[in-house]
Amino acid sequence: MTRTETVEHAIRFDMSLEVLRQALEGFPWDCDEPLVRLSATDLIAVLDRFLAGTLSAEEVVGWAELLEVRDDVDFGLTDEDADAVHDAIWWLANPEINLPGGELDRDNACVIREGLGVWVA
Repeated sequence: MTRTETVEHAIRFDMSLEVLRQALEGFPWDCDEPLVRLSATDLIAVLDRFLAGTLSAEEVVGWAELLEVRDDVDFGLTDEDADAVHDAIWWLANPEINLPGGELDRDNACVIREGLGVWVA
């Protein structure tokens, strides 16, 4: 799998967290330019899976940690939503310092999702 394909799988979260971690370990964090864009729609899809009960809080936090500081991931579709998407990933990757109660729960996920909804066309 190429680096671009691997990052695309990570953004879609269509493989287990462990498989994604191992696949991404084969590539450095540094990259000259982003290869794949993480949009508000992508993030909402993962939050919806959490809210539906198909992903655990730990899985969502782990997913966000995988993507949080990667140079090969671009955040948002426009400059305007890039900050919202980047902030949401940061909140999810660091719930102990960012979210009420220090963990991802349904209420926190709904608040994050609602804030991203304004960026979905």
